[in-house]
Amino acid sequence: MVAVLNLFGVMLLVLGLIAAYFAAARDRPGVPAPGWYPDPTGTRYWDGRAWTRHVRASTVVGAANRGTRFRGRFWGRWVWWLVAAIAILVAGSLAYLAYGSGAGVHLMAGTSMLAMTGICVAFYRFAARQLALDDVIGARELVSVAVATAGAVIVFAANANDAIIEAAGIRAATITVGFIEEGTKLLVPLGLYIAGRYRDPRAGIAIGLASGFAFAIIETTQYAYSTATASGPDFCGDVMPTPTAAGVVQEQVYRMFLVSPLHWLWTGTATAIAWRLWHLYGRRGTLGAVGGI
Repeated sequence: MVAVLNLFGVMLLVLGLIAAYFAAARDRPGVPAPGWYPDPTGTRYWDGRAWTRHVRASTVVGAANRGTRFRGRFWGRWVWWLVAAIAILVAGSLAYLAYGSGAGVHLMAGTSMLAMTGICVAFYRFAARQLALDDVIGARELVSVAVATAGAVIVFAANANDAIIEAAGIRAATITVGFIEEGTKLLVPLGLYIAGRYRDPRAGIAIGLASGFAFAIIETTQYAYSTATASGPDFCGDVMPTPTAAGVVQEQVYRMFLVSPLHWLWTGTATAIAWRLWHLYGRRGTLGAVGGI
């Protein structure tokens, strides 16, 4: 079973990387041409992908429009994705509670996967609205990155965590799990950057979020199974209580709204820092990029 799962992970990783690599070649309409544009301090050079650090005295009369921030831009279609995710979560949880634990865990796992996906899409549509991410990347590229990261999670993160638990115990695994998981989420974005793809700072944020989404969806789905079948001593050595259907639902809701978002926020923040520094300073920004990561 493990060999089959690893083979499936390798297929996802390879196919996702290939699709993401070639999909990135598409040009997108609506992006301003390179040139000097008004800035509150004068004029700043836009290189066709992002603002640079180059500024000069303004020859344009009047201050630049600094935008409206969130005014009139908070609500959008992303709300309906969130509503749909909550509806799926409520309906699936009620069905799971009525069906009971045991074989019904497949129902809760499917519910978790769909609801978590809806929450991820809702957050991305909100971020894309604020940062105009649709100017630099599309759904096909994002899905490809997510698929590749899903494969990396299956092949690298899961096997590494299991190996450490078996070799050194659960306490050692809690020390290394952060490095393993966060490093795995960055494998695909960094690999594509090294290959010369998605180097626009906004594209970096987008693929960082997509990579975090993939990890969150896989982990949340997996926890639906592990929480329902948990037994033996817990981390502190106490005997774990017998899992109940209500307990599984409670843990999944907690994970979806309070734990899983950290995965895409951490990875999105790391790529935002790294891609921006590399865009502004090239190799000289690497130390800061590594620090952000």
